[in-house]
Amino acid sequence: MKRLILIFVVFMVVSKSFSQEKSEIFIRTSLNSVQDFTFEPSRGIGFGTHLGIRPNFQWKKLQPYVLLGFETTSPTMSRNNALLFWYDRNFRLQAGLERQVLQSEKERLWIGAGASLARGMMVTGYDRTTVNGIIVSETIYRSVRSEASLQLSLRYQNQRISEVMSLGYTMDYFFEDTFLHCFSINWKIR
Repeated sequence: MKRLILIFVVFMVVSKSFSQEKSEIFIRTSLNSVQDFTFEPSRGIGFGTHLGIRPNFQWKKLQPYVLLGFETTSPTMSRNNALLFWYDRNFRLQAGLERQVLQSEKERLWIGAGASLARGMMVTGYDRTTVNGIIVSETIYRSVRSEASLQLSLRYQNQRISEVMSLGYTMDYFFEDTFLHCFSINWKIR
């Protein structure tokens, strides 16, 4: 975790040093939906908060972004939620490139692609004992793990509504057959 924070801080300092104007710093709050296919098809709902930066430079109309934040998944959504190959709580570092594909007088739309790295307490397996179809005992194994993902994103801003707020959607595919859908609000703070 210390490495993730150090990478994020170094990136912010480097991008600030090389940009001629101020980079955009923002906070992203999200409602997350986890779809897991590892043990049994199951779902979970969670929340996330991230601090992000979009450095003020572009490469072939692609603008980089980096986010670091905390996410949680509610264990009370369903009985099967404990079987998720996913985190109760995790820290996540996200990075990618986005491109503006639509710009009108007041509306903007960006698409992006990137990757993320999550680290936290993860369910890694379970043992279940049943007698006549009734669950007698269930043991769930958890350990601190890291997972990487590929990420696709959309971001929409309507300046008639707000100059500092944009709506977003990201879909992550984690390599343990887990999809993470994030419906987010991005709040520009600088």
